[in-house]
Amino acid sequence: MTSLPDNLRSAADLRPLYERSFEMIEEAVRKLPRDSELRRELATRQMDQGKIKEALEHIRTAMKLERPHGADLLILASRASLQSGRDDEAINFANRAIKLRPAADQAYGFLGGALRRKGNRAAAAEAFGRALRLNSNRRTYRLAFGQELEALGQLERAERVYRHALMVDGDFGDAALNLANLLHRQSRYEEALATYRLTQKIMGVKPFLFSNIGALFRKMGRYAESHANYRRSLCMVPGDSGALYNLGNLYRAEGDLDEAVRTYRLSLAAQPDHAERHWNLSLALLADGRLEEGFDEYEWRWKYDEFPSRRRDFKAPMWNGELLDGKTLLLHTEQGIGDVLQFWRFLPSVIARKGSTGRVVLESHGELIPLVEGTEGIDEIIERFSPPPAFDYHIPLLSVARAMGVRTLQDLPVDVPYLTVPPGADFAVPEIDSDKLNVGFIFGGNPKFASDKERSTDLASWTPVLDVPGVRFFSLQKGARETDVAAAPSHVIRLNERITTFRDTAIAMNKLDLVISTCTSTAHLAGALGRPVWVVLAQNADWRWMVDRDDSPWYPTATLFRQSERGDWQGVFARIAESLREKAERHASESGGMTR
Repeated sequence: MTSLPDNLRSAADLRPLYERSFEMIEEAVRKLPRDSELRRELATRQMDQGKIKEALEHIRTAMKLERPHGADLLILASRASLQSGRDDEAINFANRAIKLRPAADQAYGFLGGALRRKGNRAAAAEAFGRALRLNSNRRTYRLAFGQELEALGQLERAERVYRHALMVDGDFGDAALNLANLLHRQSRYEEALATYRLTQKIMGVKPFLFSNIGALFRKMGRYAESHANYRRSLCMVPGDSGALYNLGNLYRAEGDLDEAVRTYRLSLAAQPDHAERHWNLSLALLADGRLEEGFDEYEWRWKYDEFPSRRRDFKAPMWNGELLDGKTLLLHTEQGIGDVLQFWRFLPSVIARKGSTGRVVLESHGELIPLVEGTEGIDEIIERFSPPPAFDYHIPLLSVARAMGVRTLQDLPVDVPYLTVPPGADFAVPEIDSDKLNVGFIFGGNPKFASDKERSTDLASWTPVLDVPGVRFFSLQKGARETDVAAAPSHVIRLNERITTFRDTAIAMNKLDLVISTCTSTAHLAGALGRPVWVVLAQNADWRWMVDRDDSPWYPTATLFRQSERGDWQGVFARIAESLREKAERHASESGGMTR
């Protein structure tokens, strides 16, 4: 056995010995080509050096020589298959190794890696969890287990795994980073900031950490600190596409759309196929009224994994706006009901392309069917995701504007109402008082919506509005926040208790003088019906409300009330109360009634 030199000072001093032993193993394999154990050792060394192709040759030879295959060889074969992209082989070899050696943590680790790549996240989490239980000292198992739990939405378990990893191993920078990112995504901003600071102490000065902290400060509304962190990141790595993308998001949050578009495009120059960045570029372009470019970029939504609607896997081709003579088009909905109501305006343009023998089948959210059934020109309406009849083309509703050649804001169909209530039973609102201004209001949207915390309000914020004299208020609030209406002042008419469908809401809106709504589907409904609607908006509002304007090119009857500062609902409702007071006084004067 070769003894170590007396002057050994560090691991680097071992390198010549390692290389010498590597050469010795190669020589041994040449002299003993049928020794599978030697080939296994050589393949392991080659894989450590990234020589996967050479390692695979020795593994294949060893598998021919060693029968039956031992657990060590199968584990090595699983590792090599995983590293060369042969996931099914990696799974097969790992499972065979586990049968021979149930306590083989490496086999479970490679199994988890292959299952993860195949998208089987639950099985991958199970494999990494077993690997961790068998070998709790392996950092990579803890990290991978936590990541798979995150992917499965098991965020509390993932958090416990990361925190335990830091408790066991205080300088585990990757665990700290993953924990910070998890807290960030959960909007636990102060905890996330503290954990990013911990990550910086462990990892040192890293440009991606400044970029992450910049993104966190953006969400906290601390824009100056966000800019400062992005500058530090970009000074360290000029042209870094991730930092540029985050900076583009910051410019968009600030309403500087020209800079946002420019910065997104710089980011995409380095990663031209990055779907999320194309999608955010589209939102900036659309908010800026650059509809042709915006709708082109918006098609990238189907390649963005986090997009709320999934691409429909239809065999029929996408419709590009051609005449439908003798053909059937499936027009299918996507995203939320507000999106459908906004893009319903393009339906007449679609119907105009039917020709004399074409057919249009509409797939709709079930909640909307009572409101849209009987629409002229629609041949059949089916509920969303139900089996459609045979069709020749399909198109998602939010792609119709592009297919219709909409290029500028001037191309938008703005004649209202473009949605009418179908014939049928009336929805009675006997509380209407012609001497007063009759106002319906909606104070919040779906809490599950990603940006709902920013766009929705609480009922208490509306106190200055609900105290305006000369107004009769009607609650139109439905959904998860409907129970909050119980806390409304007693003079508010709880119309929500009688409303059961969107059709009911539409009939009620047609009887009211005004609707005041946060950014929800009801704001779009009022706009589509051509009713006067005041829309209550956060500072960083959705793209469709654009920026720096109090009117909407999408809805000619809408007036927009925006936050002047992030989170400042008090200022918004003070302005609404004043405008409402003036409107109520005018109404009283015109009707001959008295403001009271």
